[in-house]
Amino acid sequence: MAETRPHITITSDDRYGVVAATSHESHVADHMLRRVGFERLPDSNHYGLREPDRDPTRRGQQAVQSLRAAQYTVTSDAAYDVSVQTAPRTNRDPPRSAEESFGRTGRQGR
Repeated sequence: MAETRPHITITSDDRYGVVAATSHESHVADHMLRRVGFERLPDSNHYGLREPDRDPTRRGQQAVQSLRAAQYTVTSDAAYDVSVQTAPRTNRDPPRSAEESFGRTGRQGR
C-alpha cells in the first residue's frame, strides 16, 4: 500500500522561524495557510509565520490544530504538535500509579 504524503508540513527554520510547505500546489491550501498566519516567502514555495518572534510555538501549535480541523493532513515538529504532548494534571485527574493512590507509606491518604 502506498504511503500518502501530508498536505502540509510545519517545521522550524533558523532563518525564517516557523515555516510551512505544501505537498502540492493548491490555491485552497495557500488560502488556509494565510488564514492561520503564514505568508509566502520571497522567491519560494514555502511559507513563513508572520511576526516570527511573537510567541512562535503557541502560534505554530494553533496553526497545526486549525489546519487539522479543516481536514488537512499535517505533519510537524513535536513542538507544534499538541497531540503528542501531555496535558498538565489537575487535582481532579485520577492518580497515575498505586503509589500516588496510597502515598509513599503504603497507607491510603485521608
